[in-house]
Amino acid sequence: MNIDYRIQELRKQKGISQSHLADEINVSRQAVSKWESGQSIPDIDKIVLICEYFNCTTDYLIMGIKPNDNSNNTNRGLISKILFITSTSLIVIGLLATFGNWYDTKLVSDIYGGMIIQLLGVATYYISKLVSNERLSLKVMWLNTIICAFMPISVLTGEIFNHGASPYPSHYYPIHMISFLVFYFIFSILSYKYIKKIIK
Repeated sequence: MNIDYRIQELRKQKGISQSHLADEINVSRQAVSKWESGQSIPDIDKIVLICEYFNCTTDYLIMGIKPNDNSNNTNRGLISKILFITSTSLIVIGLLATFGNWYDTKLVSDIYGGMIIQLLGVATYYISKLVSNERLSLKVMWLNTIICAFMPISVLTGEIFNHGASPYPSHYYPIHMISFLVFYFIFSILSYKYIKKIIK
């Protein structure tokens, strides 16, 4: 593995785009793109800035030599993975719990309760990013995003078309069902493109 691969890996682990890295170290996005494709290598002053930004050694960036003490990083990685799993679990549990409660009670407070559980899941995700530089895969990040958006889009389309707040569209109200599917489809496509762009 060469310096081009290591720059790309460090950037992806941090979950930032080439443009974001370029802004952080005061170069153009094209310069970062050339470094990552092996067309050029950064100057020594830029190597120092890259190392400072990613909190790694120049030995690692240039030659791939990792520091001897990896136990702390391993522990942080494990904690981060547990938090990632917890995050996704809370997002799914918030949705399913709302569906179950709504079926019995039809109370708007059930929707808010489910959304609060999902927000805890989102907060857990960001905490896991603080603990470690690791990040979720594109597919998992996208699935978490569209699961979180399911209820708000349903509530929004229900209110717009006078069906009222509901965590999921009902086949008894075709206009709510159709509008929800259209909005949800558009959101799913746009969110996938956006997430793909920011972790490129």
